[in-house]
Amino acid sequence: MDVRVLSFLFAFLMLALTRYNRVDPARLAQKSESLRANAVAARDAEFETAKTEFGLAGDVHAASSPAPIPTETPRAAFSTLPAAPARPRTLSEVISARHAAVFDLQTGEALYSKGSDGPVMIASISKLMTAIVAYELFPPTSTIEFRVEDLAGFSHHSELGTGDRMGFKEAMALMMIQSDNSVARALARTYGYDAFLSKMNEKARALNMKGTHFEDPTGYAANRASTRDLLRMAQYILSERPEIFAITRIPSRTISTLEGKRLVLKNTNEFAGALAGFVGGKTGFTDEAGGCLLTVVVDDGRTYMAVVLGSSDRFGDTKRLIEGGTIL
Repeated sequence: MDVRVLSFLFAFLMLALTRYNRVDPARLAQKSESLRANAVAARDAEFETAKTEFGLAGDVHAASSPAPIPTETPRAAFSTLPAAPARPRTLSEVISARHAAVFDLQTGEALYSKGSDGPVMIASISKLMTAIVAYELFPPTSTIEFRVEDLAGFSHHSELGTGDRMGFKEAMALMMIQSDNSVARALARTYGYDAFLSKMNEKARALNMKGTHFEDPTGYAANRASTRDLLRMAQYILSERPEIFAITRIPSRTISTLEGKRLVLKNTNEFAGALAGFVGGKTGFTDEAGGCLLTVVVDDGRTYMAVVLGSSDRFGDTKRLIEGGTIL
């Protein structure tokens, strides 16, 4: 064959191959957009099918980009499958308190315990010991006079002022019903602040409250005791100073200073006058200690003490302790 013919055929073949392999950007973009639109349409169709099949209602939207399609799509109606049985929560799980205990007050038997067996902060439960010592140091006819250091930042009643006086019984009602710190401070200062604290710690040792230490008469400081220490104190109050618990049962009361100022007291303890079998107890709270509550109740002829320390729901926790099978 003529060489010129061969050269022409070779050139024609190369031109054809080049045109065949050339990538047209416009055509490629158009094809990509078509593929994406097809994928979205398929996705939306699948989603609508799923909504119908599973009974979904409301304004439900698919994702903005197609999700990978599994090789096998589950078709079970999940709403018809039986739910796994919930594990019953234990008493310790429903008690918010970091430390809690229930004792048979007569035998000392621990019926329930949570948290530390060692001493922890007890806040104004401390005032039970303040009351014990005050009853032992002051005659019932004593008069308590308030000074500025007793009142500043500590009194629940702004009408109380420096120089105001009240009888011992009225002062004890103010301290135990409304947990008033100014009375605790006035009692300690009147006797001698350090000497009064020494008496509180001496009494704790005498009652075998081995883990207890009092740093102030109000509970505002880091006073500490174990739950069993508190049991021993409650046992002593019931046997030797039942009038202390009797005061804590009063829901509300009006008292007067010797100058004629009338103070309306409302119990900080919501169990007073409301909880069946309530013998007495004491509330407490500081930011460090959390919510604290000591409660003594009688049920079916037996006397019990429930205590919660470091609680975010001290009354609810105590109710759960009492009604959770430890007592009732």
